Amino acid sequence: MYVLRGGATLCPRRVLSLIGHGAAENVTGDWLDRSMTQPAASSYELRGRWIPDRGLMLWIRDVAGGEVVGRVEDLPDAAFPALITTLISRVPVFRHSLPFTTVDSDGHPRSQTVPCLVISAGAALNFLTACNETACNEEPDPIPGLGDDLRFLAHAVAGVNQWVRAGRVVPRLWRKGPTWYAQWQLLGGGAQRVWLTELLHAMPPELAHNGGFAAVESFVEAMTAETCRHKLRTMPHRPRHPFVEALITGEPFLEGNIGFSERLREWQNGAADNDTELVLRIHEPLPDTPDWWGLEVSVRVLGGAPEPLIPSAIDAASYTTATRLWGRATDAYPALLDSIPSGYGEDRLLTTTQVTDFVTRGVDLVRAQGVVVMLPRAWVSAPVSVRLHVTPGEDEQAARSAVSGAKVGLDAIMDYQWQVALGETVLSPAELFDIVQEQSGLVHLRDGWVQADPLLLRRAAEFIAAKSGKRRKKALRQADLESTQQGAAGDILHELVSSEAPVPVAGVAGSQMIDDLMAHCAQPVHVTTDGLVNAQLRPYQQRGVDWIASLDMLGQGGILADDMGLGKTLQVLTVMAYDKACGVVPAESAVLVVCPMSLAANWYHEAQKFAPQLSVAIHHGADRQAGEEFRTLVAQHDVIITTYNLLHRDRAELEKITWWRIVYDEAQHLKNVATQQSRAARALSATHRLALTGTPMENNLEEFRAIMDLVNPGYLGTQHGFRHHYALPIERDHDDTMAAQLRSLTSPFLLRRLKSDPAVISDLPEKTEIVMRATLTAEQAGLYQAVVDDMMEKIQQAKGLQRKGAVLAALTKLKQVCNHPAHYFGDGSAVLRHGQHRSGKLALLEELLSTILAEGEKALIFTQYKEFGEYLSDYVRKRFGVPAPFLHGSLRREERDAMVDSFQSPDGPPIMVLSLKAGGTGLTLTAANHVIHYDRWWNPAVENQATDRAYRIGQTKDVQVRKLVCDGTIEERIDDIISHKSTMSDLVVSTGETWLTELDDEQLQELFRLEVT
Repeated sequence: MYVLRGGATLCPRRVLSLIGHGAAENVTGDWLDRSMTQPAASSYELRGRWIPDRGLMLWIRDVAGGEVVGRVEDLPDAAFPALITTLISRVPVFRHSLPFTTVDSDGHPRSQTVPCLVISAGAALNFLTACNETACNEEPDPIPGLGDDLRFLAHAVAGVNQWVRAGRVVPRLWRKGPTWYAQWQLLGGGAQRVWLTELLHAMPPELAHNGGFAAVESFVEAMTAETCRHKLRTMPHRPRHPFVEALITGEPFLEGNIGFSERLREWQNGAADNDTELVLRIHEPLPDTPDWWGLEVSVRVLGGAPEPLIPSAIDAASYTTATRLWGRATDAYPALLDSIPSGYGEDRLLTTTQVTDFVTRGVDLVRAQGVVVMLPRAWVSAPVSVRLHVTPGEDEQAARSAVSGAKVGLDAIMDYQWQVALGETVLSPAELFDIVQEQSGLVHLRDGWVQADPLLLRRAAEFIAAKSGKRRKKALRQADLESTQQGAAGDILHELVSSEAPVPVAGVAGSQMIDDLMAHCAQPVHVTTDGLVNAQLRPYQQRGVDWIASLDMLGQGGILADDMGLGKTLQVLTVMAYDKACGVVPAESAVLVVCPMSLAANWYHEAQKFAPQLSVAIHHGADRQAGEEFRTLVAQHDVIITTYNLLHRDRAELEKITWWRIVYDEAQHLKNVATQQSRAARALSATHRLALTGTPMENNLEEFRAIMDLVNPGYLGTQHGFRHHYALPIERDHDDTMAAQLRSLTSPFLLRRLKSDPAVISDLPEKTEIVMRATLTAEQAGLYQAVVDDMMEKIQQAKGLQRKGAVLAALTKLKQVCNHPAHYFGDGSAVLRHGQHRSGKLALLEELLSTILAEGEKALIFTQYKEFGEYLSDYVRKRFGVPAPFLHGSLRREERDAMVDSFQSPDGPPIMVLSLKAGGTGLTLTAANHVIHYDRWWNPAVENQATDRAYRIGQTKDVQVRKLVCDGTIEERIDDIISHKSTMSDLVVSTGETWLTELDDEQLQELFRLEVT
């Protein structure tokens, strides 16, 4: 990178990438192996030589008589093929006269003056390239009459072209008098030196007598520059830096100077060094010298075998390059020179301590200088981890039968011991103690050497000592590492996830009891459901019922996280009916269902439809029961339905009941443990707990922990411990190992099936998702740019929370502009202006709805803005003459139910507008097979929930989902980000819109900017 006048920077590689890319092709063998002297099939030959600073000299010789022809008209018809004829016919008489040395049949040189045609470097490139293209013909001599010298130069052009295509060229700066010029040249290095050497040795004799090596090198230089210019001239014209412009046009570079030229030359030298590598290789000690390690210093050219760094082993240029690299390496890590020379080249001898320091500190420093460092192949760089080793307690047989019996497995008593592992090797207490005492990063462990972090090993050992409860002194003792303790299986798992270990926790080992417990959840008991509900359960629904029943037997809670529309409600109602049939629910107890207000009626009606034997009451409204009346209500009903809004207000009443089961529907409402609702939910007493959610993690893993803690309190430890051990490594560091460990620990208590899995459901119709791009109108574009300018000024001046608020406000305003100018202004102004749409997005929606209505189908339109939903509803009604009800959060329950029932009926409204939050969960709207997200909520989980109002069991038509974004705006860029964002082992979900507030001003400017196409 060079700093130019005015502070501008230029990276030659950026320009270089426009010329060529990829690895260099083989330009040293194939074409040189072919004969470059074809037998003349013509009576005349076109000959040539390159004259530096003038061009390519061409002249014609009569092969039979040896005479020189200076007039084209003296040639007979068809003397040359069309390619040559076209070139020489431009000048009827060759007026230039130049000396030329010919070689007779006896090899004697003879000088003569010949009339000739001189063409420029560009014309020479075009002609010789055309010769190469014609030479691809399978005929023995596709260009009769072309002399040996021109055939040779054509082959040279072919080689240059391959080097350019491979990107093996660099820019240079040279001066002619007071004027500087920019020009491309070959990069240099070993491979090109070999190629050029072979080229020069293949030179025809007459060229050797007419300029020789110097002329050919000048020719290669000119063809390289001209080839690069030719390729760059196809670049779109746009303002360029003067240096780049000079490279393309060949015009003088007015800003050239000696300093610029020197910096460019330094970069060229570094780039050319790439063919020569300095290699440092560590050798393990030999048996007769166990205290000494070998450091071999060698040179590798063109990827070949390493050679010693001595002048006699390699060519002078490679030796110079390697010596320079060795100097850089020792400057970066001077301790290399503290080692003992071996007496052979630059090879050294190192102690174990020196090798440890080199591996831990020096390797990265040396590699940063472009030096290759090779460690012994048998070495293992082993991560340090701790794990629990668990074995059954004294009553092993009783404990094992408890797992296969009818009651709890997590309370079985187990012996357990913390252990330290290096990679997959578990250390004995004696090995760990010895290694810690050595304080070395290189450990000779059992059959080989292992590289490990000594500080982490000591911390792991101190962690185990602290867990043993024995350690009383500062000094670590071996006895501190040998403790075995006892605990219940569930407590051991809790210990595993809640311990704040200083190194990764690798899991549980050695316990068939734990394995059996996990297998009990993987292969649950079977519940006979025939006649329990008025529905035929699908196989996956039957498995869900069996899984819930198995958790009940284990005394554990669970999260049923099936995809939206797979019938979570039906599965839970089946379990309720099963419990009632078995008579296991105490008379004074009942099942409590906690759900959003919008779903209370749905639960009631679903229970009446599928399990009418269940008596159900809704605890909601101003006239709801309290005190003794509430306890009587519970005793008289099997199921009590209440809402999240009442959890805190009615906490005192709800806490007095020991519920048989609590079902938290749409449990993501309790993802924030600090809210009053969440605290009230955790305070309730229940025999069984079950959370239902289609999105167990809307934002992050800590929300998942909150829901798991709701159904299995304390199982995933404290917030702080979980964040330290799991959330940060998985979400920030993308640690697959920790993600797999967390999935293993929670999988018995989490059941998630997806509609997209054919093994789950095969008769659901197809769902097609399309992102449709609308073009802003001129009015929208002007507003958009004005908002960006205004808000960026405010954002740049704001700090902290004020800045975050300004970013979110800017996002809202930009989305409003994209929706419609009337939405931004909030003035209720007209949809159209002079008969034309003011919003490109609304115009696109109109086209979509016209087609949908013409085909007699129904559509759902989602928007996150209540005021704009009313605007859309009114627009659709007036434009198409059809009702378009708007479902939003301010409606009463009765109004919502009536609106849904009307839409679902065959004669109901064909269009429904919904606010994303109010209409995004719990509703069944399968009458629609089109879903349109008019404005985007940048959380895929929330959008998917809304889409699944139509794409769920009961849908018989293919569903088309269209997500509308405005081209060239923030909507398009965030959609691109989300579309390409990968999840972390199916555990991490997009974080909504708050991440935008963390971007810096430059990133926001790039995200907000309006790109006009």
